[in-house]
Amino acid sequence: MSQRDCKVPVEKLRWVCDPALFSFRTTDEIANLDGSIGQERALASIDFGLGMTNNGFNLYLAGEPGTGRSSTINSMLKRRVKEAPPPSDWCYVHNFQQPDAPLALSLPAGKGAGFAADLSELLDYVRDNIPSALESKEYETNRVSLIEQYQEKNGEIFSDLEKEAAGKGFALQRTVSGLVIVPQKEGRNFTQEEYEALEKGEREGIDSLGRELTEKLNDALRQVRENEKALRDALAQLDRELGLSAVGHHLNPLKEKYAGFQKILRYLESVQEDLLLNLEDFKPQVAPPQIPGLKLPKQEPTFERYEVNVLVENDPDNGAPIIFEANPTYNNLFGRIENIMQMGGVATTNFTLIKPGALHRANGGYLIVDAREVLINPFAWESLKRCIRSAEIRIEDVLEQYRFMTVVSLKPEPIPLHAKIVMIGSLWIYYLLFYLEPDYRKFFKVKADFDSRIARSPEIMQDYALFVATHCKKEGLLPFDPTGVAALLEHASRQVEDQERLSAQFTELSDLIREASYWARRSEAEVVDRAWVRKAVQEKTYRSNRIEERIHELLAEGVILCDTSGGVVGQINGLSVVTLGDYTFGKPSRLTTRVSLGRGGMVNIEREVKLSGPIH
Repeated sequence: MSQRDCKVPVEKLRWVCDPALFSFRTTDEIANLDGSIGQERALASIDFGLGMTNNGFNLYLAGEPGTGRSSTINSMLKRRVKEAPPPSDWCYVHNFQQPDAPLALSLPAGKGAGFAADLSELLDYVRDNIPSALESKEYETNRVSLIEQYQEKNGEIFSDLEKEAAGKGFALQRTVSGLVIVPQKEGRNFTQEEYEALEKGEREGIDSLGRELTEKLNDALRQVRENEKALRDALAQLDRELGLSAVGHHLNPLKEKYAGFQKILRYLESVQEDLLLNLEDFKPQVAPPQIPGLKLPKQEPTFERYEVNVLVENDPDNGAPIIFEANPTYNNLFGRIENIMQMGGVATTNFTLIKPGALHRANGGYLIVDAREVLINPFAWESLKRCIRSAEIRIEDVLEQYRFMTVVSLKPEPIPLHAKIVMIGSLWIYYLLFYLEPDYRKFFKVKADFDSRIARSPEIMQDYALFVATHCKKEGLLPFDPTGVAALLEHASRQVEDQERLSAQFTELSDLIREASYWARRSEAEVVDRAWVRKAVQEKTYRSNRIEERIHELLAEGVILCDTSGGVVGQINGLSVVTLGDYTFGKPSRLTTRVSLGRGGMVNIEREVKLSGPIH
């Protein structure tokens, strides 16, 4: 075979796409791309991972940026969520038994706001009806009757005691220290002189009767206290019956409405009990006395404990949620508890200030995060691992362990996690986590590997045409004709330096589509053809090749020596490939060989360059 036969024809150095492969006149005539282009391996992995419902089968989409990872997962999830049942709504309510641990309540999708409205309506009803009931004539009559009844009992007790004491020469008198039994003589109290003038036996008799009557007085006072307690209980029972008649009229329908939710029924029972125990809060409040020069605000009771914080509300008609969290900080993922600054710089909080995170919104659906962003945000990765391990979403104050002193905060009840987590990142991050993070392989068991190049076939080229049509219609770009699509495919082949494959860097191809449309529209063209695609490539090269042109100038001026004709012993020309940012070019270099007399004996070249021997 001669040297002439070994030469590669110029036309074989690049692949040329035949525009006749496309039957349309412009891309306006064809449909949009449904799904992704190629990536069969990645698609099979994603389908498997989404189908696995066991804990730990979360996905990691590995590949270079621009290979369609985000668009592919979004497209597949949108088709899948339509068939998935909508997840539950979640609400936080006050915990009457443990106020610093709010309760989490689950309701069917779209019912959370209705439950909050029901409780708000109940509170409005109670605030309007309890005061009027407490001021009603019937209630006041019953209250006065009870008080008079017990006052009469107490009066009888003291009256009987006074009669008995009078019969024995004593009287019941009220002093600063309370009621006492004192001896009397002729209707008046004994003086100290009269008492001391009595015989010893008479004094002992008076003292004995005094002690006996004092014991009876103590028994009477004990009975009065019991009567007062019974009166308070009777008045409380009267208030309770009044409250039950007012609250139960509106609360019982709620219990029937939510009869299928045991936790909500227990909460409604707690609400009813708390309302009955705090009926005084609903009575008209009396303003405190005003101090001259100082206006004191009227102290109003708070009713926040009866409100409902609808944390997550889902649409019953939209299926499972798809949430992409672009900034996966701890608070954005797991939620936060906000504070309100009061007078004096005191921060307070309550369950109504609990805010949801991306995990709450994605619960029952899918959460998509960027792997690098999760890793660089403090506390995010470790907390995400704990969340997956326990299958619970906890809202915690992660900075508590770093404070010199603890502050009062809330510990909301955890919410069960039922979400598929999808991480998108590069291959090197995947391998870094796989080998250095022991728990990673337990929680992200499915890898979807996106290739940066795709085998060229007629079907794939038609998909590229649909890809162009989709971008043109979506962004209002000029349509491409077959020659424009062919030029785009040729550029995709050149990017991967392979005539049998095409680039899967769809972000770069999308930019080329936009730039070609820009240059065509600037020249008032109606379609984008091959010339405009080439124009876009040339303009992009011109924006980036200043260093390449400078090197060419140095070669032309002889600053960089490189002979391009003739032959020199021990000297050849080579080509250095230089990549500067997004531009790669070749730089001619002269390679010179120098030979000199060496040491005697045989020389093992591989040993000299440390590529052989026992250590290799």
